[in-house]
Amino acid sequence: MNAFTELVESIQLGSFSRKGTFNFDLENGANQLQPYFNTVKISYYEDALDITESQPVVDYTRSTDRVTQQTLVEIGT
Repeated sequence: MNAFTELVESIQLGSFSRKGTFNFDLENGANQLQPYFNTVKISYYEDALDITESQPVVDYTRSTDRVTQQTLVEIGT
């Protein structure tokens, strides 16, 4: 989902995180998990997300509260 977040942020030029939730990512995740687990390890693997149709992505984005209606109007969806 990280690539999708970056895509939306590049279009929106703003944050793509839900209000009221904390950020959890590769940079801060280990520190957040260490109090609860004896071992925290990051495992990387090769992958990709191929988006072959744009409308399902637009529909998903519209169904969340992560992008404002004004932003959707500005990017022409």
